Order: sequence, then structure tokens, then C-alpha cells
Amino acid sequence: MGKNKILVIDDDEGHRTGMVAILQDEEYTVDQCDNAEKALELIKKINYDLVITDYKMRGIDGMELLKLINDFKPLLKVIMVTGYGSIEHAVEAIHHGALDYITKPVDPKKFKTVLKQALEISPLDKSKNIKLADTPERFIYFDEILGKSKNIKQIVTKIKDIANIDVPVLITGESGTGKELVAHAIHNASQRKDNPFVAVNTGAITKDLILSELFGHEKGSFTGAVEQKKGKFEEANEGTLFLDEISTMSHEVQIALLRVLENKTIDRVGGKGSIAIDVRVVAATNEDLTSCIVKGTFREDLYYRLNVYSIELEPLQKRKEDIPLLVDHFIRRFNKEYQLNIQGINQDA
Repeated sequence: MGKNKILVIDDDEGHRTGMVAILQDEEYTVDQCDNAEKALELIKKINYDLVITDYKMRGIDGMELLKLINDFKPLLKVIMVTGYGSIEHAVEAIHHGALDYITKPVDPKKFKTVLKQALEISPLDKSKNIKLADTPERFIYFDEILGKSKNIKQIVTKIKDIANIDVPVLITGESGTGKELVAHAIHNASQRKDNPFVAVNTGAITKDLILSELFGHEKGSFTGAVEQKKGKFEEANEGTLFLDEISTMSHEVQIALLRVLENKTIDRVGGKGSIAIDVRVVAATNEDLTSCIVKGTFREDLYYRLNVYSIELEPLQKRKEDIPLLVDHFIRRFNKEYQLNIQGINQDA
């Protein structure tokens, strides 16, 4: 078996067999066909690492094939082949998601170089530097955030805008929409990236332990406190602290958190003095905090302290165009992690 699976599509038999010969000499596993219709059938059945397609073909041309591939295997890497007189087509192909292009007649040395570069990068890496103003066909991949919907593009723009403005951020959205992923991306894009990122699910900690968990405690401060313990704020010093499910915090904890945000100091449980800390707080909730304020379960002054900058995540059902990207991404990821060979999902799924 070759080290990578490659599909070559060209209705010119001479050019096609020439490229296939070069690939086979390099010990790649190669399939070939002379039209896009056959190519689509193969792509749906086989998990290729790379597709090389001619631009000008009878029936469905290379550009239309590229768009069709983007619909159901958007992370599949594609290289376009074009004649010298059609460089504008190659540029258009890259604008629509092709990884690179080569010109006819194919120069073997250059062909091998382009091929090697294409296969070395992750399927996602090709989009890391795409401008957000690019066409809707292009997808965004930013610090594990993947999608091409308007909401995802807006979120990435907001992350880049706020990353180095050292203020609290409030992330809202339903459970499972990726709030911690966004918090991590803010941290990684900021000047704090080399310092700790600490995540705390405040809703998963009992009321009796939350103050100790966040602010630490001194030895003997309560039953079971057999030694001094640093809290999450101290662990995150000079970095970022992500507080999830903040709507579940008691009024006592809300008051303590408000004091930290105002004074930049913490008090350990049972401690006798304040400790200065330098922590950026990113908070998240799946509840409407303004409704919580009306009900009296969340402090209004704390809300405004946390909501200096807000990012709202839409559920996947409102950005269905992201689903093919995510499906393709997770199939590739789990194939690699578990040595599987899943080709895709059926039409009903």
C-alpha cells in the first residue's frame, strides 16, 4: 500500500497517465478516472488524502467538481490542473477552496514539490490565514473553531478584536455550543497565552466548597482543611480563568467574585490578609442573566462587571452549513485516533 491515497481526474488520457506514473513512482496509492461523475462516486466511497483534477473537462468541469466536493467533504484537499492560458481559473479555484494549482504540461519536479507540500499540511491548516471577507464557500479554522457560517465568522472576528484588550468577557449560548472553546481561543490569542488557562464549572461544585475551590483556604479553616490550598484564581495568576455556568453561583460567591473584579485581590477561606492577583476572567452561561436579575438570583452589578464584552454563540441548528465541515473533521480525527476507516455518513444521517 502507498503512503497516501490520491485520486487523479482528467479526460485527457495522456496527461492523466503521466501524472499517475509520477505518483506511482513516489509510491502513492493512486486511483484515476476521466470525468467528474465517476470521481464523485469514488470520493463518496474512499477516504482520499488528496484529489488532483483538471479544470477543463467534458460534462462537470473541475471548478464545479470542487464546489460539489466542498458540499460533502469540505476538508478534502484539492489541487487544480490548468493550462497556461487559464491561470485566472486557477486563482478562482483557490478562492473557492483549492489548496494549490499546477499548469500543463506538468513539470515532474514542480509537481512533486506541490504534492509534498499539500500532503504535509493538515486538512484544516489551509484556512488558518483566510481573510474573513472571503467568499461564503471558504471556511474558517481558528484555534479549533471550525465553520463557515456568519455566526462563526463573527465570533472569530470578535475573538481577534478582544483578545489583547484585557477586560472580562461574557460568553452566552446553549449547552454544547462551544463556550469553553471560545474562551480558550481568546486566551491563546492574547498576551497571556504562555500563562495558565484554568476552567471551572461552577455549577458542578457544591455550595459548601465553591469559595474554597475559587479562592483557596488556609489549613484548619474548616473541617477537612488539613493543609493550605491555592484556589483557581491563584492557579490562573497572570493567565485566564474561565468560569462556566455562572448563573448557578450563590449570592455569597457572587459578592466575593465582584470584590475580586473590583479590587484585583482574593481572600482565602480562613485567611487573614488579601492576596493580589492578575487574572483575566472569561465567564459563560446558558441562561439569560437579565432574566436572572429580574428574578433576583443574579446581581446586576456583577453582571455589568462580567459583561464588558459579550460573545453570543448560536446553536448548530441555526448554522447548519457548518455541519458538513464538522462531520468531515470528526471522521478524520477519529479515524486517526482509533485506526478506523470510516468513509462518511449515509444520506439519512
